Amino acid sequence: MKKFLKISGIILAVIVAVMVVVPMVLSGKIGEIVKREANAMLNAKVEFSSLDVSLFRRFPSVSVSLNDLSVVGVERFEGEKLVAAERIDVAVNLLSLFGDSFTISKVWLERPQINAIVTEDGAVNWDIVKPSDEPQSAEESPAEEPTAVAEEEPSSMHLSIRSVRIIEGALSYRDLKERVEFRVAPLSIALSGDLSAEQTLLRTDLSAGGITFVSGDSSFASGLEAALQADIAADLKRNRYTLTDSRLTVNSVGALVNGWVQMEGDDLLTDITLDCSNNDFRNILSLVPAFYTKDFKRLTASGNVSLTAAVKGRLTADTYPAFDVVLTVADGAFQYADLPKGVTGIVLD
Repeated sequence: MKKFLKISGIILAVIVAVMVVVPMVLSGKIGEIVKREANAMLNAKVEFSSLDVSLFRRFPSVSVSLNDLSVVGVERFEGEKLVAAERIDVAVNLLSLFGDSFTISKVWLERPQINAIVTEDGAVNWDIVKPSDEPQSAEESPAEEPTAVAEEEPSSMHLSIRSVRIIEGALSYRDLKERVEFRVAPLSIALSGDLSAEQTLLRTDLSAGGITFVSGDSSFASGLEAALQADIAADLKRNRYTLTDSRLTVNSVGALVNGWVQMEGDDLLTDITLDCSNNDFRNILSLVPAFYTKDFKRLTASGNVSLTAAVKGRLTADTYPAFDVVLTVADGAFQYADLPKGVTGIVLD
């Protein structure tokens, strides 16, 4: 019995040693290959400090981590950072590696940054994939009158992602041609659901700060804070997403969101209504940048408020959907705690 236990202990120790040593040995070589191939395929400079493989960090899943990633532009976008992340961690179900259903259980992105730029002549900094330089042979050229088209058999391999988490991300978009700028930071998202299924329920928890949107000389948002808690019925085959009684908060204004959005090619179709009935005048004032400052917590307000909103139609490069916002305020009043008098008799329609 002692001999059996000793042999079992030795075998277990060898297995553990292999699980520790093999990823350590392979990580450096895999990292070199990934970096070399990425730089060969992209018109950009790809760097990361390390690529780590671990069988223990997310056991029983295999963990693959990329640390200090940066994708920096070259040529006319020299020095412009397109993508960066302190850490990208992917957990792959170990048993799925031996089947035809490749399951990524979780994806973490810590402090990712995306910086998108459109120049005045229309060039974009995210067009970084090098074109193929392989000439098309005569045999590969399409026939003028094809007699039949062979249908490709669907692949038996499918990728399943269960959970995505973005922690304190940042997004920046600058269109110098149209004079449009959008920024949001920090941005945190927790998303769970089967992203490989044709239909699934996506549980979503999103928070965003510093939301800024400028078009031309007009500022439509400056430093807004927003949060969304939603269970989204997703039809991933049709790219249609339905929201039912989802909770949206912008600064202090809360709304129940119902309706759907759908991607159709490059167009976005939408039919969304917002029920903002549970708001008071103080909440409405939070949308005004001059009020929503560090002194906002010392502001008292009163008044009868009604707020509804809806968006319906198609968003394209040249058209906007129809939208309707109705706000009424009666007998509105507000006062700061350290001021002797407030403002009364506010009416808005």
